[in-house]
Amino acid sequence: MVFGWRKRRAAPQTPVQATPSGAGKSPSLAAMKQAIADLELDNPMIRAAMTGKDLTASALAWFKDDRGVRVETVLGGLGALAGFCAVHDVAGRVAEGRLKAVMPDVAIVAMDDGTRYWSGEAIDAVVVEDRYSIWGVVGGMAETLGATDLPDLDEILRRVAGTLGSDAFDRPALPPAHLPGRSARRFARDMFPAARAVLEKYDLPRGQWPLAVALSIQEIMEMAKDRLAPEMMARIVMEMAIPASKLDPEALLATSAAA
Repeated sequence: MVFGWRKRRAAPQTPVQATPSGAGKSPSLAAMKQAIADLELDNPMIRAAMTGKDLTASALAWFKDDRGVRVETVLGGLGALAGFCAVHDVAGRVAEGRLKAVMPDVAIVAMDDGTRYWSGEAIDAVVVEDRYSIWGVVGGMAETLGATDLPDLDEILRRVAGTLGSDAFDRPALPPAHLPGRSARRFARDMFPAARAVLEKYDLPRGQWPLAVALSIQEIMEMAKDRLAPEMMARIVMEMAIPASKLDPEALLATSAAA
């Protein structure tokens, strides 16, 4: 895939298209699932890795136009998707009774207008702290590509926490030329329904969805290494992933279904 343009232009504001419902039931897919299961004992990440590769192909198709794929847009979209997958899993565990919505693990903040935001160590572990967190995968790739001045995650976390409920909440602090084209909320809303079909294709556990998206981001970063500095690629991803990880999944998916 050639990344054909860099100049910022407004991205299409329509949801991406999901995989047809019959695509997940073919004999070849069943054979692939069995092959993955056979390899999983020796490579526990194989299911996430295969899912990530399919997601890369899908994301490049979703964001392609007549000039190619804009690096900032696909990285911003996948960053927001990764962050939203993190809070989506934590909210799922709370709903299932496997995790309590009490600090320090989970806090749900309700604003005066009824909007809810999620935070806590359970989300931070998936987004920035664990070895295979979104940042662990993305930051590691940035360093592999030669990055020396990585984004200040503490600053992004503080800024996002300080703007909950305001218009500035998911407004990334990026140079105008490198803005992804949509807010983290809009990317998550538009992408998640179609991305979910990809994430579920090989029966990947929901808790590994953020990892699969991060592995897809790694692949995009490798493809785009001659188009954009690794420091900027990492910054774009995290400027979108962190606010997306605060969104209320129930509310966002309700708006997605209504769109």
